[in-house]
Amino acid sequence: MCAAFIEEALLRPRMYFRDLDSLESILHGHAAAFSQLGRAGPREEMFNAAFAAWLRGKTGVSAAAGWAHAISDLAAGSGMDAEVLFIQTVREFLGEWSGGGTLPT
Repeated sequence: MCAAFIEEALLRPRMYFRDLDSLESILHGHAAAFSQLGRAGPREEMFNAAFAAWLRGKTGVSAAAGWAHAISDLAAGSGMDAEVLFIQTVREFLGEWSGGGTLPT
């Protein structure tokens, strides 16, 4: 599951990704693989699309260029480290999403 991968990556970020753009790309690849295997759900249930929509709704910041870019913009505006902001927001997102019974694939 994508959510389990993200939780692992949050524990040891440099073991899994170089920066948020890299992580977003990895998760796009994950979705593509599931799609090719015929195991992907609807696009809105996939992590990148769901997280971008949630982030846009939560913060009002466009994620049209991807959620990694949106997080970087938010972090720059607040003086916060982008990775720290991502960790906070993605944990909140995963908590709400898994609480709703739908985990990302």
